[in-house]
Amino acid sequence: MGNRVGIAVVAAACVASGAFAANWADNTDPAASGFSFTQSKDICRSLKALAPPPADLPNAVALSLLDACDSEALYFGIGMPADPVKAKHCAYVEMGRGGAGAFKGAALLTSIYANGRGASQDLDLATSFACQLDGAPAEMTYRIMHLQQFKRDAPQVLDFSWCDDITTNASDALCTAHAARMASAQQMAKVSTVAARWRGPAGQGFQTLRRASQSYIAARLTNELDTGARSRAPSRGDEDSRLAKQFADRVLLIADGRPPLLTMLELQEAEMRMAALLENIAANPDFDFGTVSQQGVRETQTQWIAYRDAWLDFLRRAYPKMPPDSMRAWLTLRRIEELERFEVL
Repeated sequence: MGNRVGIAVVAAACVASGAFAANWADNTDPAASGFSFTQSKDICRSLKALAPPPADLPNAVALSLLDACDSEALYFGIGMPADPVKAKHCAYVEMGRGGAGAFKGAALLTSIYANGRGASQDLDLATSFACQLDGAPAEMTYRIMHLQQFKRDAPQVLDFSWCDDITTNASDALCTAHAARMASAQQMAKVSTVAARWRGPAGQGFQTLRRASQSYIAARLTNELDTGARSRAPSRGDEDSRLAKQFADRVLLIADGRPPLLTMLELQEAEMRMAALLENIAANPDFDFGTVSQQGVRETQTQWIAYRDAWLDFLRRAYPKMPPDSMRAWLTLRRIEELERFEVL
């Protein structure tokens, strides 16, 4: 363990100094050549030797606690209290692992040093980390010049984001997913606040419901999203955010005394439609939806039934006067929307 931590410290230090990192200054791709990129590459070249203060690097104790950390969650307070210093340490660990992302590793360190949140503001150091990112040539140039413009404008309170300078649809999708992740976390925080009022049997029912929701979402993401190269299915992150938001929104509406307004007839029609869909899926000999299988749909349906029943049990415990058929109809209609993708007409 000690040797692994020691190696990790050395790796983090080397990556932080740019010893192992690719750099925009060295990019020889034809698409990244030309006069318009010269200035930003020169800036990166001048900052290559710049290293963070040794005190900013995670020590052996910090590293031992950051094995599977998420710097994005730590910095933005997604699902946990924000801890910018721990996020900084985690971002160095992520760089040492050799993988990162738009809101992790070098990208997050760019924001940390630009904003002075989790470390002292240092716009040259922020720029040096921006130089180690991978992105479209225009995006790289805009980000580097943007940071240096901040430096020329004198130190100030900043709210710099990796998303400020994006130029591609791929980057836009990453920023959209990040915004959705933050919104989902904020919504779930509201749910936790509301849930604190449910005690005894109602509280137990809600905890069972929350676990059932997580199991259903996990099954849906694992079994019902085509991950093939030609898939047009939503991404795992998008679907996770959608389902989490759907759950949180409905919990908050119920807590506010606003159940869905659906009738027994609508429930009967919805259950007939869902049964027909499931029969169609199970009986189709040519079921071909990429990586999605009929068995996977069956497994997800089992988790959905447990989720539906947990909702009804929670309502019985916490809001016995609310009509359960209305919620059952609403849940069934939402499930139909998911199953219709696999129907063969």
